[in-house]
This record gives sequence, structure tokens and C-alpha cells, in this order.
Amino acid sequence: MAGIRGLISLDGSLPEAACARALGLWADPGSDKHSNGVLPLLGAWAETRGASGRLKPIARGNTTLVWAGRLHNRSELTDTLEDTKHGPVHGAVAPSNAAPSDADLALAAYRKWGANCSDHLIGDWAFAAWDSAERRLLLARDHFGSTALYYHCNGRRLVFSSSLAELVSLPDLDWELDEWSFLTLVTPLEKSCATPWKGVELVPCGHHLLVKGNTVTAERYWSPADAPEIRYTSDDEYQQAFLQIYQTAVGGHLDHPGEVGLMLSSGLDSGSIAALAAPALAARGRTLHSFTSMPAAGAQSIADSRRMADESEATRELCRHVGNINDTYVDGNSYSLLQAADVATSAVCMPSVATINLCWILQIMDLARDRGLKTMLVGASGNFTVSWAGRRADYTRALVSSGRLLAATAELWRGILGRAQNLFEPAQRRNATVGRNGKLPIGGLVNADLLASVVAANRQELELRRQDGAGLPEPRAVLTRMALRGGASHYHGLGEWFGVAMGNPTADKKLMEFCLGIPQAQYMKAGRDRLLIRRAMQGRLPDSIVNYKRRGVQAADAPLRIAAEADEILDLFERAGSSALASRFIDLSRAQQMLARIKDWHAAGCQPTSVPAVQDLLAALGACLWLMRFEDGPGAMLKAANND
Repeated sequence: MAGIRGLISLDGSLPEAACARALGLWADPGSDKHSNGVLPLLGAWAETRGASGRLKPIARGNTTLVWAGRLHNRSELTDTLEDTKHGPVHGAVAPSNAAPSDADLALAAYRKWGANCSDHLIGDWAFAAWDSAERRLLLARDHFGSTALYYHCNGRRLVFSSSLAELVSLPDLDWELDEWSFLTLVTPLEKSCATPWKGVELVPCGHHLLVKGNTVTAERYWSPADAPEIRYTSDDEYQQAFLQIYQTAVGGHLDHPGEVGLMLSSGLDSGSIAALAAPALAARGRTLHSFTSMPAAGAQSIADSRRMADESEATRELCRHVGNINDTYVDGNSYSLLQAADVATSAVCMPSVATINLCWILQIMDLARDRGLKTMLVGASGNFTVSWAGRRADYTRALVSSGRLLAATAELWRGILGRAQNLFEPAQRRNATVGRNGKLPIGGLVNADLLASVVAANRQELELRRQDGAGLPEPRAVLTRMALRGGASHYHGLGEWFGVAMGNPTADKKLMEFCLGIPQAQYMKAGRDRLLIRRAMQGRLPDSIVNYKRRGVQAADAPLRIAAEADEILDLFERAGSSALASRFIDLSRAQQMLARIKDWHAAGCQPTSVPAVQDLLAALGACLWLMRFEDGPGAMLKAANND
């Protein structure tokens, strides 16, 4: 496995040999030497400016650092750090006549700013820095958790790794399921940074972990809640500032060697990335490679004027309009639902709950790896940043506060009419989307009695989690909760599995702060939403996408795929019945009933595009796979994680 890993003896004793060997720390020449009880090593999975393969820690003065990930503000950092009195930026990774590696820049930043350096490092990264003078270990993770960093502390030593599989291989780890943490992963319960393994935790997004002596302290260095207010005098000023920051965010993901891909839909999030990335790559003599999913043959959208199942024609128009895009269209048929859930579970060692999109995502990653792409871009956070729609309630409240009562009344009527319109949707769609509303508990297909008992036992923890982001306006509240729950580290796991670095420009730190800091009126006005991105993309994207009348639907063929694989899924649930854990946590009888229900929908010609029941069934499928693997013990889990 690749990434960073290491250990520190909290009592100053020598590192434990069995633990070190389990992490693979003895595998590199010279790694059997300890320094003050610290033994970190790096296996770089992401490019560090020309370096590849397993790398030793880099050191300068009293500081030793291991690094995984990518920086997206290299030029800014280089300009700032070249003048530092602490010596040149170049370190052990890059010769002095070469461009400094990302690890070099991180080390120089640490030597200049100490623990505060993380706030200056924009990108997807995790690092560990040992200060021999202070006898202090700093573990840090990027602001939104795009790179994972796990740790285990037993009072005698602390072990860390960017790979969960490495930590669960520790010889003295109690192989015990944390029921509460597992349930937060497979239900809508408020999550924490714990993992399903007792004693293994994820460093929260935007946090440091400071280890000194036998004291371990978590410190927050950034939160979406702290984004400052930003005010300009005109819409044009907001638009120009937004474009500049967004272009910088996208450009930072293009500064690394190798071909760049993009998971492209007909939406504004990935579409805006394409509109900015393709011209920037053209200036570098490179081409953007886009990948778009097409629903399986036979899938159909609900007959209304607002949704479409197949976005391929719209994305073809987008690619022709933008130019310099090599577009590819995938049908997701390379993977069955069971295969997709198995790969996702193996890649991150966690239960897969997002299998509704996995078939085509994994096919895209296969193609990216086979074609030698080094970066894959996604617009996964766009709904809460660049294409935030605005909230009518917040906008209306602002109108009232400014004395614009007539405009506020108009907004209220628009909201009422919008809700009324939903009552006239086709009956098939309304009936198919009932799902949790009264017919299923909050946990979907999780055993209701077990869920209730675990929730009751952890009521205090749940209430604490619910307080996160309380009182903040959206989307600050949503992003604050997401950051405290661990961020988007599943992308890191998939990227590591396929050897293609995942990048999400819509979660860039400066871009996120800008989008959170501007007034609601920049997103919504006079009944129109997503105004900022629409204005900024005028002319850069086709009018049909900027001013879309129909939105694409993710995984519109999911019910069709479930119906086609019903026998195989039923077989899995039957095998899960022999698993003590799976039968305890998942209501397998209801899962089988739900499977039959989806088959009936399909047989009746109903093809609902967004169904809680479908999502619940696939989440139950992924949970069963993981629980059975957990029950088989470390060998089965690690064999899968190592792709054996």
C-alpha cells in the first residue's frame, strides 16, 4: 500500500518491532534506525514533482517530514518561501537545480510557520512532521479531507497511516466492531470521525493532531463556519472575483505532470470545470479527457419536463462548444452492482453506501488508468459552492430586512407555486418515491430495533453531533458538518486503488471561502437560482446548459440494474443470513421484500429516477458485503484491500 505511515512511542521507548513490521516500516534501507522513538516512512502514491516510488522522509535541521498528496498553490508558496531565512525550499526530494517537490514546499512551510503552516497549504494532502528539538509530532490533513489520515493510539504509542488497511493490520488492534460508528456510515445519522474499528479514528478535516510526550491534542486550523464576509459594490465585481478564484482553483489541479480527466455531466458543476480546464490545458499543449455516463439500454426518465436520464447529447454539445476535449461515453456495463460494491469496499476498507453511481465511476477509473491519466477531476462539492442555488427563505428574509416588501411577497408566492407544482407530478413517480416517509425507518434497511437501542445508548453523542453547524446559514452549516464528519476521503481511496489522483476544484479552500462569504442575492434573485455560476459561464458554456430547463438524473438506470441482477442480489442476502453480524444489523427480510418491490416497478414499466428505496437497498448490499468480510477477520479484509 502507498501513502504515509509511521509510529511514535509516547513514553520515549523504542518502537515496537511487530507494529513496525506490520506497517512495512522495516522494508526500506536504513529504516531500522529510530530517532527519538519516531519511525515514519513515506511511500508516495501521488506525484511529488517528478519523484515516484517509495521515498524516505525528507529532513532539514530539526525537522523530518513525510508527505502524501498534491499542492495546488505551488507558485504562490514558492514565491513566499524562497525568501525565507530558514534556507532554500529545496530539500532531500529534489536537487537544488530542479523545481521543489510538494514535500519540499510543505517542509519549508512548516519550518517558517510551524503548526500554522497547514493554513497556507492549499490542495489535497496529509503529512506528518517530527520536530526533534520540541520532541513533537504534528499530523495534519487538508482543509476538506480530500486525503485520508487515520491513527490509532493505545497509550504506549500512536500509529498513523493514510491507508486504513495498514492500521487494521496492526497485531495488537482489537478486532472489535464499533457499532455506533458503523451505523453512522450506513444511515443518515450524524457521523463522527471514528471508523467501524474501535480505536481507529480519522483526523478531522482542517485539523492538526499534536503529539508531545504522552499527550495527544486535536486543534482546528480551518472551518467553513469561519469564512469571512465578502462585499463588493456590483454584480460584475462579484462575477470577476469569482472567475479569477475559480480559474486559479482549477489551474492548480492542472499544474502536475500527466494527462487530466474529468467526470463530466450536463450540469453546471463539472461543466464549469470543463469550460475553465480545457482552454488552460490547450495553452499548455495538453487535452482534457472527459468521461460521461450513459444509462443502460432500456432505462427511461420519468415523463416530465424537468429531468433527463441520458445526458450524453447535452455533454456532446458542451464539448463541441468548449473545444479541446477528448470525450468518452461509458455505459457502466463493465461492473455489476455486486462487483462495484465489492471494489469500493475493498478500496477504502469501509462499507460502500453509494453504489448507485459506482458502476460507471469504476468503469471511468479503469479507462483513466489504462490510458495513463494521472489526474481525474470531479465537481462533487459544487452544489454547496460554485453552483449554490440559494435558499428562498434566506433571500426573502434579506428582502424584508431591506424594506423591499413587494419583492419579498413575490418570492413567497414563487415558493408556494413551486411546492404546488410537485403535486402534479406523474402518479408513478409520486408513488415510487414514498420510501422512508412513514414506511421505512430513518436507517432504511438497518434493523430498526437495533438502531433504536444504539441511538438510545449514544444519545448524548448524537446531540453533540447535531449541534455542529447549528445556527449557521446554509451552505455554511452543511459544509461545516461535512468537514467535521471526515470530508471526502473516499475519493482518496479510489484514486489510490486505481493509481489516478482525484481532484475536486469545487472544494478549493479559497473558492469555498469566497462562495460562503458573499450575499445570498448573488445566488438567487427574482425567482432565478444559481445566478453566480450562470452569469460567470455565459458564453463559456452552451446556453442550453447555462439556462437549462431539464436537469440530468444520476444513475437513472439503477432500478433497471437491480431488476436485472435481482437473483444475484437475492443470493447475497441469503448468504448474509448465515452471517451473525449481517443478520443482526440488516433487516434481510425487508431487503428481500424491497428487492421484489423494485422488480415489480420494473415489470410495470415504472422507472423511477430517484428512489430512497433503491438507495437503501444498495446501501444494505454494501453493508452486508463489508460485515461478512469483517466477520471473516483481518486476513479477508487485508486480502481484499491489497487486491489479491
